[in-house]
Order: sequence, then structure tokens, then C-alpha cells
Amino acid sequence: MKSGLVLLSTGIDSPVASMILKDKGVAINFLNFGYEKKPGNKLMKLFKILNKEHNSKLFYADFKKIQETIMQKCYSRYQCIICKRFMYRLAEKIAEEKNFEFLVTGENLGQVASQTLDNMAVLDNAVSKTVIRPLLTYDKQEIIDRAKDYGIFKISIKDQKICPYVPSNPATRSTIEKIEKEEAKLEVEKLIEEVSGCLE
Repeated sequence: MKSGLVLLSTGIDSPVASMILKDKGVAINFLNFGYEKKPGNKLMKLFKILNKEHNSKLFYADFKKIQETIMQKCYSRYQCIICKRFMYRLAEKIAEEKNFEFLVTGENLGQVASQTLDNMAVLDNAVSKTVIRPLLTYDKQEIIDRAKDYGIFKISIKDQKICPYVPSNPATRSTIEKIEKEEAKLEVEKLIEEVSGCLE
């Protein structure tokens, strides 16, 4: 059976993407990113539903230090893209250690700033593993309807929090050259190692 690692948020999209793959018989595991030392109750409620009749693993990473370092050292408009590249890298590191074959996201084309074709290409460049996006061409209502069908909608919309690090004017188009120039200001491998040491 194929196995993947889902970059799981507590919103609507990535849980729905997870259930779609689960319906297709794919073994899925989860990695959530937060800004506290331990995962919250909402995440655990979602995981209970997503893990029903499965034996999935849940990993959690406190990303506060990475976010603050990017904010301090890099061009603010690229905050989201650089952060996501860090998420991809950490996910790939875990996937390689645990023999998960691919990464999964809830990204949906054009829904938010980082989810444009240009930016997705830059995100994919950060890793060598295949990134699967089950919701790529869905519209928002389709995703909401699926969330309701799966019984995760009410949990996903409760106490929704906006990431405090999202810039006021995020870049919708970036290039690998520009992002790598910004990442050169960071100790990328060191930051990844520090975060991976805190996973549960």
C-alpha cells in the first residue's frame, strides 16, 4: 500500500484532501505545524476522525522560531513562500526517515497568495519527493461540501485562527532565484534540525 505524509492544518482543505486519499486506499500520516510547544485540542479532534479505522502517525512541529527568523531576516512579501518551503523540507525529512513515499497538501490553485502556479513551482523545488495536491482544481464550495460529508466541517471552522505572520501584501509570483537569495540569509539546515528535534 502506498503511504504519504499530509501537511495537515486545522482548517478545511488539508483534512478533506486527506479523506479523499483515504477513500482511495492510500495510507496517510500527518504533520501539523503550530506556534506552541504542544498540539491543541482542535488538532487532536480532527486527527481522531482522520485516523478512524487506520493506524496513522501524527507529528507536530512548533514553527514559531522559524517564522520569527524569516520575519526578521527576509523580505516580508516572501514570508509565506519561505515558510512553506521549510514545511516541505521538514515533511520530506520525516518522510525519508519513516519511508513515506510522497507528500500531500490541501493546496488549491489560486485560493491564497502562495497557491499560484508560480509559487507552487517554487515550493516543489524545495524537495525531491512528489507533492500530491488532491484539491488543486476544486472550488471552495466543493471542498466545503466534501468537509460536511466527511463530518469534519464543524470542527474545521471552529476557532479558526489566522497565521500571525502572514504579511499584508504577500507575493503572488516568485522565482526560485529570488527565494534562494532570501534563504541564503538563513541557516536553513540548522533551523530544520532544531525543529525536527522537537517533534512528537
